[in-house]
Amino acid sequence: MSGPIVGKRRLRAELRRLRRERELTQDLVAAEMEWSLSKLIRIENGTVAISVSDLRSLLAYYRLHDTQLVDDLLELARAAKRRMWWDEYRAALPGSLLTYVGFEAEAVFVGGFEPMQFPELMQTRRYATATTAEQKAGDHEQRVEFRLRRQSELFERRRRRGSRR
Repeated sequence: MSGPIVGKRRLRAELRRLRRERELTQDLVAAEMEWSLSKLIRIENGTVAISVSDLRSLLAYYRLHDTQLVDDLLELARAAKRRMWWDEYRAALPGSLLTYVGFEAEAVFVGGFEPMQFPELMQTRRYATATTAEQKAGDHEQRVEFRLRRQSELFERRRRRGSRR
């Protein structure tokens, strides 16, 4: 099952592919769906999520009859709206880091090289507190909590995967 980051990207790529395969312009699709052109553009660019009901209508307009593909796309739309543990840190952390964590959460392997400090995923609370001390006072504790939570989530996921083998 895909999470919100990867699922949203897969969905938008598939919607663009389906529209282009049918040789339809964004203008035509938006007009036929009675949407603004900007709505369709934002959906295809991934800046907004598409509702399940809008997706069903769009797929019907595209005359997509492959029930497995329809079900997969509907699941991707649902996954794109799923709240994840890192969402509670949106105010304290840059969006690029949260996007990275979204990809990391779905990755099979993550490698890294940190020659100037101990890798974040191996840091203790004390080390994380010391290395984030230069951050704004209000964000400092949240950054430390985020690091430790990220560490915990990844190790727990790895443990669960290991127990299924």
